[in-house]
Amino acid sequence: MTPNVLITTVLSFAMLAGAAHAQDIEGASDHPVIGRYDGSIITHFEQAEYDAQTIFTSIDPEGYETLEGAVTRIVYTMPEGASALQVARSFEQTLTADGFEILVSCRNRDCGRALFGKDLRGTTWLPFHAVGSFSSGDTAFLTAVKDADGASIHAQIAVADAIRRLINVNVVESAAFENKVLDAAAMAESISETGRVALDNIYFDTNEATLTPESDAALAEMAKLLSDNPDVDVYIVGHTDTVGGYDFNLDLSRRRAQAVVDALVGSHGVSADRVVPAGVGPLAPVASNATGDGQARNRRVELVER
Repeated sequence: MTPNVLITTVLSFAMLAGAAHAQDIEGASDHPVIGRYDGSIITHFEQAEYDAQTIFTSIDPEGYETLEGAVTRIVYTMPEGASALQVARSFEQTLTADGFEILVSCRNRDCGRALFGKDLRGTTWLPFHAVGSFSSGDTAFLTAVKDADGASIHAQIAVADAIRRLINVNVVESAAFENKVLDAAAMAESISETGRVALDNIYFDTNEATLTPESDAALAEMAKLLSDNPDVDVYIVGHTDTVGGYDFNLDLSRRRAQAVVDALVGSHGVSADRVVPAGVGPLAPVASNATGDGQARNRRVELVER
């Protein structure tokens, strides 16, 4: 490696800092493999244990693949003084040095109709107000993939220096689909054997205590469990990962536990004296919080027999 290339690579690593900034939205963090461009701030953040994400894999007009797995979606504001090219090239050099293969690296109209001929809201997970930033002005796109030990990680990075200065990072990590719907009988068996049952299919809005419709099936089975077993009373215990800090997560876990209790009592007729909410935040992990998969496993609701 020549001295100039070495210096450029070192600078690229320095520009992609991994630590969270105080101005980030609460509960957000960088992807541990991808990092961030120095000085950027997270304005939107979402993680899903298993989801689908459309990724640009070629500048061909049909160069799209919908990938499934563990998905992380982050939007940053770009720091003043940085150009779309500078940001994209920094990510490209850093990812290449980390063993990624570059599938797409382009700017503006050179990216072709594959990027500018479709509704970007469906492909890059942009907040509605930001779509215009990626259809005008100076833009850069980068897609990279890394395969190791039979698993893959796809990173898609879109940079806009236009109406808004944004960096959009989408990451898809290969993961096997796991059906996590436990019926009432399985819950009863687990409680009988261990005094508890963990539910991974109770879903909330990101960093909120609002239950999503995808939780309805699990809530119905929880209510059936209590109806079928009138002698069983439970604590509803909320758990979180470590992203966002201790105080935030402890409060979030308590509010989420209360939301489940409210749903069981208000929508399923469960007596309030049979379900007691509790939250322990990140204090009882079942996996390492150093990975996205581990964080997803730690975000759960448990029924604990009283």
